[in-house]
Amino acid sequence: MFDKKSRDEVIKNYLPLAKSMSKKFSTLSHEDRLQEALLALIKAYDTFNADIGVSFGLYAKVVILNGLKSFYNKEISYKNSLSGEQVSEYVISDRSKNKMNFIEFLNDLKQKITSSDYAIFSHLLGGDTQKECSKFFGISQSSVSRTIGRIKIFSKDLLWRE
Repeated sequence: MFDKKSRDEVIKNYLPLAKSMSKKFSTLSHEDRLQEALLALIKAYDTFNADIGVSFGLYAKVVILNGLKSFYNKEISYKNSLSGEQVSEYVISDRSKNKMNFIEFLNDLKQKITSSDYAIFSHLLGGDTQKECSKFFGISQSSVSRTIGRIKIFSKDLLWRE
């Protein structure tokens, strides 16, 4: 599109857009989503053609969104390709000092959280989305999200205990 100096200036000017868009994919790590958004912004600059009749800002927004979606889908696909045994090994054995097994972890977690939180957790483990859980239990989606937050706290305590 332009020379190197102009390229750096355009990317610098549109960096807040990339950062803002990356926040929408909060399930990814901050560094990963920011890196993907920046790579997509650079790609947008390198592939932009003013003759298509749209502004660079709109074009960049579409390219960044597509880049983040693509990265997100790859991450989800990878995580879903792991078997339950691989996930439990990764989450528990590799990260826990006492190497509890997955069943022990679930039993210990069940003792730490309320029965309603455990019921929501069971549905989430079964593949239900937060939205599906909120409809099933007749609660708001933000209540499901708060439940997930509590479960994460208790899970970390269980996984890192001595």
